[in-house]
Amino acid sequence: MGKYVFYLSQLISLAVMSRTFNAAELGFYAALNSLMIFFYVIADFGSTPILVGKSDVSVYNKVLTNGSILSLLLSVLLFFALPDIGDSLYSIDFYNVSWVAISIFFCFLSMVFTSRLQEKTRFGLIAISDALAEVISLIVLYGLNDIYGFQIALAAKALSFFVVKAMVLVVLNAKYGGWVPKFQRGGGVLLEGRHQIGFNMVNYFSRVFDNILVGRYLGLESLGVYEKTYQIIRFPLLLVSLALAPAIQPIMKELKSDLGRFESVFREFSLHLSWVAALAAIGVYFSSELIVRVLLGPGWDEVATLLEILCFSVPAQLAISSFGGFYQSLDKTSHLFVSGLIMCVLVLSSLIVSLVFFESLSSISWSLVLAFNLSFYVFSFVFFVFTLKKGVLGFFSMLKELYLLSLVSPLVAVWAFLHG
Repeated sequence: MGKYVFYLSQLISLAVMSRTFNAAELGFYAALNSLMIFFYVIADFGSTPILVGKSDVSVYNKVLTNGSILSLLLSVLLFFALPDIGDSLYSIDFYNVSWVAISIFFCFLSMVFTSRLQEKTRFGLIAISDALAEVISLIVLYGLNDIYGFQIALAAKALSFFVVKAMVLVVLNAKYGGWVPKFQRGGGVLLEGRHQIGFNMVNYFSRVFDNILVGRYLGLESLGVYEKTYQIIRFPLLLVSLALAPAIQPIMKELKSDLGRFESVFREFSLHLSWVAALAAIGVYFSSELIVRVLLGPGWDEVATLLEILCFSVPAQLAISSFGGFYQSLDKTSHLFVSGLIMCVLVLSSLIVSLVFFESLSSISWSLVLAFNLSFYVFSFVFFVFTLKKGVLGFFSMLKELYLLSLVSPLVAVWAFLHG
């Protein structure tokens, strides 16, 4: 239940903010978030995913100690560097909102305590903390907007979300996590998470760096339109990930010693996921204008056009997002990193080509459809050939079984591109 409360809070936030701020103002918010996410990834240093499935509190204490020091140092660094970074990338002055840098520390705390509650399979409580943080941060946004203007208010929303989430998770952990946090030295977790942070970095460049490129070369208004489009496309991904992704790693870890059973469960999971993905893409395509009118209100017509393009990436993105839990369950984060690195190259290459030669949001959207569909093949190949060691025949067997993802979806996308 809590997972869907969080989902609803995200929808409400999207609807309210799109009716309050224009595309350029929300482009400012997207630009700020794009930079902050980069530092959130660094602060995590790949450690929190490896905590899932581990009950030893000393590991959590070491992660908490190392991560707190690192995140605080990053907060200080970004506080001084944010104005120059904003000016270099977007020609925006972030000087008045440099204080948002402290959210790096609270984001890290949130990730650690989230991992502990995941280990205890308290997924509903995690979602409730997200929903509560979203609602309170929205109240902060509106309380400050009329007084200090949109820049201060939007930055305060970003900060207050993680402050509230961290505080709620600390309280929930005290009751349900069975862990009394203590500072404890130990650097082993840094090495253990090296492949995971590598994947997180390449995932950042493949999933978030497009915002930086759009903002820099097409302007903040285009960035605002693009970000709202992608935010709507992420809702099907979010809905599925809330329901399934948190449970994949702890459950599949129990099957890691039986690869035959592991593969069987993976195939069954992916088959059901392919049908969910197909239905989600069809729903978005045929109701794009209605979705925009309901969620965003008037003045966002271009978003509907872009939704009709990006919906063809939904099946591939849903499949890709599920692979992480399976890789981590088998302790093959190095394979996850390689797959993510190849995806990063595909996404960035397609984005750069579309910006250089076409300079439009529609061309960027089609380039992402191509890149994510190709990335699905990459993740599947690495997983079956190298992780499960089923060889090329096993890979093609999987593609045949998941024909909606491997054949139907790409062919329909090609047809739409040629006749669009």
